[in-house]
Amino acid sequence: YPGTAGAPKLGDGVQLPGTSPTSMDDLTKLAADIGKDVKELTGALAATVGGKQGEDKINRIVDNIGRVAEALREMVESNRANVDVTTANLREFSVQIRETLARVDRILEENRPGVKGTVSNLDEVTAKLKTTTDNLNSITGKIDSGKGTIGKLLNDEETHKNLNEALTSVKAGVDSLSSTLAKANKIQLDLGFRGEYLVASKNSKSYFTLDVIPRENKFYRLEVSALPGGKRRDTTITTTTTAADGTQSVVKQDVETFEDELAFTLELGYRLKNTVLRAGLIESRGGLAIDQMLFTDRVQLSAEAWDFGRKNAQGHLKVFGRYNASPNLYVTGGVDDPLNSNGRSLFIGAGLRWKDEDIKTLLGAATFLK
Repeated sequence: YPGTAGAPKLGDGVQLPGTSPTSMDDLTKLAADIGKDVKELTGALAATVGGKQGEDKINRIVDNIGRVAEALREMVESNRANVDVTTANLREFSVQIRETLARVDRILEENRPGVKGTVSNLDEVTAKLKTTTDNLNSITGKIDSGKGTIGKLLNDEETHKNLNEALTSVKAGVDSLSSTLAKANKIQLDLGFRGEYLVASKNSKSYFTLDVIPRENKFYRLEVSALPGGKRRDTTITTTTTAADGTQSVVKQDVETFEDELAFTLELGYRLKNTVLRAGLIESRGGLAIDQMLFTDRVQLSAEAWDFGRKNAQGHLKVFGRYNASPNLYVTGGVDDPLNSNGRSLFIGAGLRWKDEDIKTLLGAATFLK
């Protein structure tokens, strides 16, 4: 090693350290080791690829490489159309992007005055909001200080007291209304329709009945009936005759007429154990009635009497029985007007009834169908 150029000269007696060079024996040994490694490598290669077996391995490797190359070529060839289409789509997409950007530029350029107007409107709205905020601050300040109606309402003790008294009165009224509605909700309704066939006259009568039951042993009955011959009206015709000598004679004649009108029944009923008493109007005439309930209300025996003021006839009496085949279906039969031979007739009939629960179900179904 020649040292560094420009370095100072060594002084006298300075020893230079050094190393012994590689000897020929070392080189010979290194060459022998390399030769041994090369020999082992060539032996391994000869064992791998040498002979018939090695040749077959090399042939298989070459064949595999050939098949891989062929598969790659076929894949590229079969997807060439897709690649071309993708490239065309990308080219078309880039054109559309350019056109879209151009349209956006034109829109912005055309609407630049509108955008400026919108910004101006926003500034105006902001100013108005600021004014509104200032007004709200002023109002809340007045309320907090007790000024104005609302301020007095919130801060005046007397106003609080009056308001509480008013709310207490309202609550009492609501409680009273709730109690009234609760009582009204306890009222039960019983609707019924029946028809009767008069055997003697071969006529029929029909009835529509509504019972309003405020409590268990009391009820109000409204009934509308269609009478076979119509509703009877009594009329008195007075005829005055003057004789030649000036004397007058007065003749009165009672006439019965029948008009095609509905008759109404309005009764107040009261039940005492198994006996029911009824009184009021029966077929638009004053009357009384009694019902005897048997076998847990399964059988009913009844007698009704009304229209006691008929001319040349007894009052109208009706005696009948009723059997409740089910809660909603019943049959009835008896004798109508037995005290008068010209009106006496046996009758049979049947009817339907709907209690309160059935009516609510029907009303609910009608509301649903609507």
